[in-house]
Amino acid sequence: MKDKPSATGVGRGRANVVKVGHAGRDRSKAPRLSPPWLWPAAAATLSLLTLGFLLWNAHAHDQEEHAQDFQSDLDSALRSLDFRIKGTEEYLRVLATEVSKGALEPYEFRDEVTQHLGEAPELVRIDWTDLDLHVLATASSPEGATLQGPSLNHGETAEAIREVTRLRRPVGTDITQLEDAGAVFEVYVPVLGDDAVRGLIRGVYSCDGLLRQAISRHVSDTNRVSLVDESGVVACALGRGEKIDPRLVRNVTIDSLGSGVALRLERHATELFAAQMWLLTALCVALT
Repeated sequence: MKDKPSATGVGRGRANVVKVGHAGRDRSKAPRLSPPWLWPAAAATLSLLTLGFLLWNAHAHDQEEHAQDFQSDLDSALRSLDFRIKGTEEYLRVLATEVSKGALEPYEFRDEVTQHLGEAPELVRIDWTDLDLHVLATASSPEGATLQGPSLNHGETAEAIREVTRLRRPVGTDITQLEDAGAVFEVYVPVLGDDAVRGLIRGVYSCDGLLRQAISRHVSDTNRVSLVDESGVVACALGRGEKIDPRLVRNVTIDSLGSGVALRLERHATELFAAQMWLLTALCVALT
């Protein structure tokens, strides 16, 4: 008589089948390994991004400081120019008052002015004229010895005289380039008498002399400083011929002159700025 398989044996067989099936499914769901280069590449990319952010932040901070220093230099240059121009203009006013009172004879005018020109190198010539521009007395520095009378620029001079007569206050002209004396401009001050303009005091300013007297060494060392005419043409400049930061360039009209003469300030680009830009560019290329 054959033995019947026991239920217990069958149960064990089924249990074994089930176990084998679960093991197969577990092996099919095993995670795939990442490529060996992935984590080093991710770490390198993160390092580059962090370095790029630090460089960008340092560059932005450096640029903000440069902008503040530049504005400070611009304000300083404008104050110095305004101080020098107003100081010499006040002297021209005093001369006009003395002439209107009859307190100065032509020879006295010449002696007085010659002494003052030695103390104000930006002024190269001062004339006392009538309204027809006939010179009654004059004095000049060595730099202004070759200058002509009040006819450097006929159009500018005529316009200035009309404005002086109408406004009865000092009026400046635009810049004129002269072969011997360089770039100059004029300021006309009215000589008043009997409630009318009776004559003129004419001061001739050297653009180069004005910049050298008014602009501090610190400003000219870190910036290119120029005077420009009404058309934007540079008349004279101080500062080294270095690269300019194009974002830090300003033109400001000198209001005290009442003409088109303007100050131009251009910041020198620094080596740190160039190095930061090179590194940022290299990082951008590496990340792409």
